[in-house]
Amino acid sequence: MRLLNEKANRDFMFSGGVAIVALIYLAAPQYAFLVGEMLIFLLFAMWVKRAEVADSRLLMANKIFMGVMIASVLFSATPFVSAHIAANFFSYFLAFYSVLLFVTFRHYHIFLTVLAVTVLTIDGYALAQYYSGQVVSWDGTSYVLTRLIGTMDHPIIFSGYLLNFICLFMVQGICPSGLRKRQRVLYSLAAAVSAVLLIMSGTRGGWLAFLGMMVFWLLLDLRCHRRRAAAILIVIILFVGGINYTPSDNRLTVLMNKPEVGDAGRMDMWLAAGKMFLDHPIYGIGLYQYSKFYTEQYRNPTVEYQNWQNAHNDYLNFLAETGLQGAAAYILLLGTIFSVYYRKYILNRDNTGALTIVLMIVFLALESLTYCYFTIPNNMRIYFMIIGLCAVAERQFRLTNLHNEAKR
Repeated sequence: MRLLNEKANRDFMFSGGVAIVALIYLAAPQYAFLVGEMLIFLLFAMWVKRAEVADSRLLMANKIFMGVMIASVLFSATPFVSAHIAANFFSYFLAFYSVLLFVTFRHYHIFLTVLAVTVLTIDGYALAQYYSGQVVSWDGTSYVLTRLIGTMDHPIIFSGYLLNFICLFMVQGICPSGLRKRQRVLYSLAAAVSAVLLIMSGTRGGWLAFLGMMVFWLLLDLRCHRRRAAAILIVIILFVGGINYTPSDNRLTVLMNKPEVGDAGRMDMWLAAGKMFLDHPIYGIGLYQYSKFYTEQYRNPTVEYQNWQNAHNDYLNFLAETGLQGAAAYILLLGTIFSVYYRKYILNRDNTGALTIVLMIVFLALESLTYCYFTIPNNMRIYFMIIGLCAVAERQFRLTNLHNEAKR
């Protein structure tokens, strides 16, 4: 009888959800996609909680973050546009939960192999572009660019795509995790080629994020894994050397010796975001409203380029667009993911799934200082999908350890 009642409740909730989406579509079709994703998100969250495949703190941080984003939509000057951005945010977590629910560890290395081959193919195409002279000039410097499903139209986006995978493949290549030799060679090669392309992309924010992440990893494993720490140190030295001996070193020279229009503009964007926050401290100006408010109210006539879409800093962008609560929710989200998996890695230093997630969060936190990375939907869906894959590996590692201890 109880099972029948539960089934009836689920059927009622599903039917009610469909009816709500249908009514909203008829009344305001722009919101239908957001509400549909919100209902799927809540359904997946309930499923994840019941299946116990994710930490309850993660679920709570996700719900708080999305709740704040929805509140921002209500107070936005153009709610339809803000609703579209909030729907993108929902899709990130749906990618994460989908992997947690439907991908098993049996498929984990199949996914990794496919990703490595895909990345090497894309990287090879980009290198072929570069050496054949088919490069795109941006701000006076040559960059290696490629277009994967229409997402790569700027160096920072390209470098972000590469960094989605560098952490994943570098951990698999450096850490002994029971892989076959050919698998480790494939993952190491994918990480190395991606690192080379990151250097050639000329993206200084990407360089700083990568180096900061590697230094954090070095300090994390310095006492416990001396050989691993030595390998990490070699990677850092090679990366710094690569920056100094590539055509893109002009970006570093310009940054160190004299100001340029791009740098002046970035400082202006940050100051404008601060002013927006001070004028709208609680709910902000609304998601994806930075460009509109900057152009209409906060424009600096002394800066040459004025078509800024965001503040080029995730923390300041969330402060400006969603207020103090939005920035706090973003920091809570990153901090919770980091805290959960950092503790799991500290308990067992062979837990490479937890280590990869920790490094990816460190990268995102650093990259967020110089660019609004969280607002690039295609990158972030891949990003959270990879975090989900690593969470699957971490869960399997923990269950295997528990099973081995029970046998003893």
